[in-house]
Amino acid sequence: MTEIPPVDPALPASPEDMPAEGQLLESTPLADGTEALLETSGVEAPPAEIPPIETPAVEAAPVEVPKKPSWISRLGRWWFNPETRFGRFNRVALRVLTFAVVLFAAGAMLVYFWLYRPTQQAWQASQEKLASTSQELAGVESELANLKVDYEKAAGEVDSLRARYQVMGMLSLVNDARAALLSKDAAAAQTALAEAKKLLVEARPALEKLDKDNAAQIELRLSLSESELISDPETALKDLEILANGLTLTEKALAVE
Repeated sequence: MTEIPPVDPALPASPEDMPAEGQLLESTPLADGTEALLETSGVEAPPAEIPPIETPAVEAAPVEVPKKPSWISRLGRWWFNPETRFGRFNRVALRVLTFAVVLFAAGAMLVYFWLYRPTQQAWQASQEKLASTSQELAGVESELANLKVDYEKAAGEVDSLRARYQVMGMLSLVNDARAALLSKDAAAAQTALAEAKKLLVEARPALEKLDKDNAAQIELRLSLSESELISDPETALKDLEILANGLTLTEKALAVE
């Protein structure tokens, strides 16, 4: 005898309260006991409704259009294409050229640091030394110019002293000639005037530099006095006196200079 399961309180109490057949299959869930009863009775339970799965919308990735390579890229691929004889030759030539350039650069650096740079440094050192020597030479030239000025000044003083000494010597000889004339010694007077004439020849440049007219007057008075010693001793004495006064004034002028 088959056991009847208990009535589910969720079921309707009367047939009027039951939903339609289609609505019953779609919306009313089956109780566990009912499902078991259907299974044991051999009745197939209706399939449960599976809610639709919402899939998120996937945006399509933008398709990148390949860019056309530039003519430089196409030329490079054609020029160095390893699949062609021409390209392989260019590759080898490029390697050889690169090696030659590197070797040349290394040689240039070697020449620069081994030959050119030391020579340049030596040249710069010589230029600096030359500049220093030029400065020293300029200083020496300046000192030499100062020394030259001092020398010329000293030489002028020496010439002035020499001329003054010669004038004083002539004055002494003229006074000796005057004394000899007063003693009636014409020969001694003539000898003294001859010596005075020699001193006048030596002192003439300095006397002409001081006063050219005065130098000419001294020479004239000396010649007149010498020619008048025998013929006119008194006139010779007067000329010798004038000559002595002129020599005294000349000596004072040389002393002031």
